[in-house]
Formats: sequence, C-alpha cells, structure tokens
Amino acid sequence: MQMISSHDFLVALALKYDGNRNSIRRAALEHEDVYDYIPKVHALKVKAVTILDKEYPQALYKLPYSPLVLFYEGDLSLIQNPDACVSIVGSRKSHTYGEENSYELAAKLAQKGFSIVSGLAIGIDTKALEGALPYGKAVAVLGNGTRYYYPPDNEELQRTIAKNGLLISEYPPKAVPNQHQFPARNRIIAGLSSFTLIGEAEPNSGSLITAAFALLFNRDVGCLPHPIGYGEGCNRLIQDGAFLIQDVDDILAVLGTRANWCLPNAKK
Repeated sequence: MQMISSHDFLVALALKYDGNRNSIRRAALEHEDVYDYIPKVHALKVKAVTILDKEYPQALYKLPYSPLVLFYEGDLSLIQNPDACVSIVGSRKSHTYGEENSYELAAKLAQKGFSIVSGLAIGIDTKALEGALPYGKAVAVLGNGTRYYYPPDNEELQRTIAKNGLLISEYPPKAVPNQHQFPARNRIIAGLSSFTLIGEAEPNSGSLITAAFALLFNRDVGCLPHPIGYGEGCNRLIQDGAFLIQDVDDILAVLGTRANWCLPNAKK
C-alpha cells in the first residue's frame, strides 16, 4: 500500500470535511482512511500548508484553535513575521470617515513594509486591502474558498490579491461561505498580526469578535475615534482601554521595538 505523507493526509482530511477543524482533528487522531481523496490533493490548483509543515505561520501555530490546514494563493512570506503584520477590519456599513482613514493608514503602513491583514467584506476591509495592494502587501483571509468569489462585488479585488498579495483560507478552494465560518475566520486575522486596528464598528459589529480574539491571543488592539452618532463600538473599546489611533505614528508607538525591522533608525 502506498505511503501517504503527513501533509497529504491532513490536506485530504480538509477536503473531505470542508475545512472543519474539529472533524479534521478527530479524523486525524483516528487515522481515518483518505486514499480516495489523495488524487484530489494532487489535482489542487491552489497551494496548501499544514500545521506540520515548516512553512506554516508560526504566529498561528502557537495559538489555541490553530487551523490545521491553510489553502492559499500568492506570497505566503507576507504572514511569516507577526511583527510585520497589522490587521485592519471594520464595519460593512461604513462611513466615508472610517473608509478614508482605514485606506490611508493601510497605504502608509504597507509603504513602510507592513502586511495588511483583513477580511474581504465590503466597507472597511475592502478599503484597507485596496490601500495596501499597490505595495504588494494585501493579505485577505476568507470565510470561503479562495476560488469562490464572495462578496461578488469584490471578485476583481480577490483575483488581484491572489496575484499580487495573499489569499488564505482554512476552507477548500471552492467552499461556499456559511455564517459560522466568518467568526472562525476572524481568529486567523487576529492571530496573524501583532496589532489589530478597528476602523469602524457598531456595538454588535462582527469586527468586535476580531478584537476579542486579538485580546485573547495577547495582541494589541487600537481603534479610530469616531464622532458621536456612529462608530460607537470603536469609542467604547477606547473607553475600555484600546489604543486611540489617529495616524501611523500612533501604531508605531504601540509596536515600539517590534517595528525596528522596518524602521532601522527607530529609537530603542
């Protein structure tokens, strides 16, 4: 009987169970038969990295609930150093203020060498990725497969990031989005970065889930301050101790010496 590598074994389980971490873990512990799925592994048109591979992002390896398999398209090196990653997320129903500031901060950070990690939702996520894209630093973490285009309005952006940045997902390439997959995706966004910025959020925004994961993982969280009337979730986080972020220098001040890799003249 042909031997199966640990890499192929885990990827086959991810295909069999549509990326469900609990099912993959259970099946792996039981040494479940995956021979029928090996041809599908070899036929994949996207790349995959497992938690047993040396290329697996170390920032995720050390976390609880680490994804066992990640499917990706693009440059995986963009997420190898958590100190070189900043997550920027926010509301889908965003306002011009939050969008413009998120775009500008993402662009300035990317220009300095930081990867910008976000979801691919419309609103703040989209603006952050668009700001980082010209510098090749856009990283989109998906709640569906990398070959399933969601939301439809961002299909072109998703295709462009696959070529000039990084698309990453724990779900197989053509997996459709499900409601429960987006909170799970948020833990990856938070885990990849040493700093998470909330560009705009209402009290019940899904972005606050990302902030909660970041705090759980001992990451720094900052927020753009908002005028009274919207962005209340950001203002409440600031009241609770999140960093108030008005420009790039505020983020660099929080990162401190962790930013020295891209700021050789930074004060120690």
